[in-house]
Amino acid sequence: MDCRQCIAITHGRGIRTQYNTPRGEPRDEGVPPIIHLADLGVPGLLLEAGTSERMAAFAETVLGPILRIDRDRERELVNTLNEWFRCEMSPRDAAARLFVHPNTVSYRLRRVGELTGLKLTNPGDLMTIRLALDILQIRGIARNRRDQN
Repeated sequence: MDCRQCIAITHGRGIRTQYNTPRGEPRDEGVPPIIHLADLGVPGLLLEAGTSERMAAFAETVLGPILRIDRDRERELVNTLNEWFRCEMSPRDAAARLFVHPNTVSYRLRRVGELTGLKLTNPGDLMTIRLALDILQIRGIARNRRDQN
């Protein structure tokens, strides 16, 4: 059995760390699913190093301006960023997946830069944005699971 450090998405408590949880072990109903930190890559390392509150504060600091505008636009900027990263930062490929013109993707990416003050051509800024997006996704999974129960 593969025992590694992992996190559990718990109901009403956010993310909590567990140690030595066997991978693939059958789980009783009602027990929250386990996400292994190693499966998350760099975001897993961050979650291991900090509290979920600190990670949420980081994501809010980085993406707050985008999130405030996206409330009225059905998360178009966040969705565009996610698709752009999934498509290896190709505006054309991201546009095809989003069913918009490539110029629309390019405009949205420029808007992200304006709102955040980060440059999407700077590797450090790209990493910052990617990590903030990953944290949002992890917290969204936790929130969705909590809301389902």
